[in-house]
Parts: sequence; C-alpha cells; structure tokens
Amino acid sequence: PSVDEGAYGGGIIFDLPGGQNYPTSMGAFQDSFSAGLIDVGISKFSADGRNLIYSTYLGGNSIDLPISTLEGIDKSLIILGVTGSLNFPVTPNAYDTSFAVGPNQALRQGGLFAVPNGSHIFLTVLDSTGGNLLGSTYFGDTALDGKNQELHFNFGDEFRGDLAQDVNGNIFFVSNTASPNLAQGSSVMQSTFGGGQDGFAGSFNSDLSTLNWGTYVGGSSNDALFSLTVTDNNRLYVTGATESTDFTPLVSNGYQSALAGKVDAIVAELNPVNGALVNFTFSGTSENDLSYFADDNQNGDVIILGQTYGDWFISDT
Repeated sequence: PSVDEGAYGGGIIFDLPGGQNYPTSMGAFQDSFSAGLIDVGISKFSADGRNLIYSTYLGGNSIDLPISTLEGIDKSLIILGVTGSLNFPVTPNAYDTSFAVGPNQALRQGGLFAVPNGSHIFLTVLDSTGGNLLGSTYFGDTALDGKNQELHFNFGDEFRGDLAQDVNGNIFFVSNTASPNLAQGSSVMQSTFGGGQDGFAGSFNSDLSTLNWGTYVGGSSNDALFSLTVTDNNRLYVTGATESTDFTPLVSNGYQSALAGKVDAIVAELNPVNGALVNFTFSGTSENDLSYFADDNQNGDVIILGQTYGDWFISDT
C-alpha cells in the first residue's frame, strides 16, 4: 500500500472468457493479454478507491504469477513472482535476461499450472506511471525456482515470498529454490545448496542489473523462506521454516539451538551488505511450526507470525 497516494492490487488473469478484457489504462506497459495461460495483473488506485491511476498486464507465453509487491522509495512498484515464460519481459541490462529451461513441472499440486520448461523467480520494477520497466530480471536455473514445493500446509502456501528495500534503493527478496548454482558472494551465510528444497535470500541493486549477493538457507531436507524485514537501523531479518535435522548455522547464542520437532520456524539476521550470517534461531515445538511473516517494533524487537500444531510457549511478559 501507499499511504499518501492510494493502494495497489496484484493478482492473476486467466486466458478465459473475459480474462482478455482486464481494464488497462492509457499508456500501460502491457495493454493486452499475452499468449500464455495466466498473466499478472497490476492496478493502482487512488486513496479513496474511486479512481484507477494505472493498470497493466505483465507476462509472457506461459504462466506468470505475482507473489509479493512493494512500493519503492521513488514511488515505483517492485514485484516478486514466478514465471514459466521464455519471453517474460526483462530489461536489456538485467542481471539475467535468459530463461534456463528445466523439466516439465507444475506450480500447483495435482498438476495445475503446468510449466513445460520449468519455472524461474522474476523481479520487476514498474515506474510510478505503470508504463515503463525500470528493471526486470529472471532469477533461477534449471530446477524449480520460486515455488514452495514441499512445506505447504495451507491454500496458497506454494506461492510465498517477500520484498524489502533500503534507503539506498537496494532490493531484498526471499523465495525458495531447488537449483544448486544460485548463491553469489564470498561472505554469504550459505554458498552451497543444502538439498531437497532450500530457502533463498538475495539483494539486488535498484534497477536489477546487479545481484549484490545471494545465499541459500537450508539443510539436506526441505527448508523455506517466507518473509523478511529491514529495520529502520538497517538490520535484515529473514524467516521461514525447516525440517532439516542437519541444518546447524554457526551461531551459539540463539533462542533455540536445534530442531525441536517435525518442522520448526527459523529466523536469521543477515548482514544486508554481504549476506553474512549475524544471528540465527529455531523456534518450535515437537510438532509442525512455521513462521510466515516478520516485522519489527519501535524498540527494534523482531516479531514473527505463523502457525503451530504444537504446545507453543505462551508468555505475557
């Protein structure tokens, strides 16, 4: 949302009767449905909801889904999503302009949302008019990228991820991957793929032409990152869940030092400059526990919100 100027809506548009009639605005970046099955739809409304400021399609020749949006510091709109399109719109100077083809898979359980060439994460920055791309890039390799393939307990859990931006314009994101060759940076928390599914955190410059760093977060089983927050004093926290019994980040002063149950929530503080690990904790019971959202309060405390199947510790202090 934009407190001063209104709010954004982002979702999916199917290639069905009426789907090709989504209301776009004059000068929209993409004013018609692409040749795929599903396109992203992005609309911005005035603060009172009475006026459509802009509205555009965004997509290529396969399936394109938004996961998270964030208004940038220059009133741009940053979009994180997943795509199976070989011709998703990317900018010429993007970090990655080509789609690495992978095996035929699906982005929903039961075979729905088939992606014959696999899937990539995408990040896109629309300018304040919705008419131009300030940056747009693929991010992925030949395995399934951008989908929470394994740790899903609720409707829509397959498509979780998050965005943040610092005062210098650097864009931070979290998502999930099964690709083993994505990490970048000599100081990152985890430079090698753990196995199964890993969470992934990364940082781009403002026009998505440079990956500042990228790190895996996970062990040899299944792990996921769902949310992140950048505090006012520029501390970066990422959160999600793990079922890896061998996931042991090298810190000793966390609240919980080891996996307690089937699936535990995880919280990591990363250095926003280079992705190095600052601190880490598990948080869970003997059952399944997952952290879906991260935020901070005025005291600088980190707050996580999630779901538990166990006897969660409760305190009023």
